[in-house]
Amino acid sequence: MAHRDIDEALAWANNEIHHPTRDWHELCLSFCRSSYGLPPVAPSAIDLWHKIPHHHKHHGPAEAAPRGAFVYFDYPGAGHVTLKARHTLISTDYCHPGKVCHAPLDLPAWHGSHYYLGWSMWTPDGFLDQI
Repeated sequence: MAHRDIDEALAWANNEIHHPTRDWHELCLSFCRSSYGLPPVAPSAIDLWHKIPHHHKHHGPAEAAPRGAFVYFDYPGAGHVTLKARHTLISTDYCHPGKVCHAPLDLPAWHGSHYYLGWSMWTPDGFLDQI
């Protein structure tokens, strides 16, 4: 799997909206890492959030996250991670289970509870803006 830069990752992710390569149900982390061409990095989104060094976690609003950042939510169980696009999030399962779509930055009232954790450009394979 070749690594993609931010523009390529977002183009790949946007292509999955109209031409999905698979069913992405409950595979948000797999989707996000695949957008960059990264190997598996953690068993779940919440596990990856907990791996991020504290000084690379940003708790400011999702609007402040740069394009291509991973944006994390404390969804019950495995958590949830999305990709930050220009004015939206690219998310799995938000519009329909297994599908990819553009979602609002705050993922309002999704499944009754969705708590924003923050965003990061850090992964175990390097920073997303340096891949």
